[in-house]
Amino acid sequence: YHDAIGFSRQNNVLLNYSYPIQIGNIGRLGLGIGVGIMTYGMNPTWVPPSTLNDPSLPAAGFQAASLDLNFGAYFKGKNFYAGLSSTHLSESEFSSVGVLTTPSTYQSARHYYVMGGYKMKDVAGGNIDANLLVRTDMVKFSADINARYFYVKNNNEIAYGGLTYR
Repeated sequence: YHDAIGFSRQNNVLLNYSYPIQIGNIGRLGLGIGVGIMTYGMNPTWVPPSTLNDPSLPAAGFQAASLDLNFGAYFKGKNFYAGLSSTHLSESEFSSVGVLTTPSTYQSARHYYVMGGYKMKDVAGGNIDANLLVRTDMVKFSADINARYFYVKNNNEIAYGGLTYR
């Protein structure tokens, strides 16, 4: 994927693998890993103000690449599911040292995700799926609470609507 925010450009190529393990009649556990390459660059082309440039921004562009690692585990039971994962395990650091007169660095932050949900069948002619997703980089924290109602006809879910609160 490609992400462009302001002067920054980030490209990631990932290979993910998941291995399912049946846990008796309880459910299925999926363990996954991801390995990839992350590139980060900055091209600060701007019209400078009449005062001095911001010393925290590089005077010219740079590009760097590093290994990126991810991990996840997901368990699915009969009516519930839960997962735990983390991205950017290697917390790669990208630096323009030796390229520019004003060194600039960027470090990817490790992120953690925890999620779980419960499915209720045959509720008012349909199914309800309620779940919670929590994510943090150990600096900021956010959570989503979701509920979806699936309208069922002839054993097929044909329409749904839902609410999310973040």
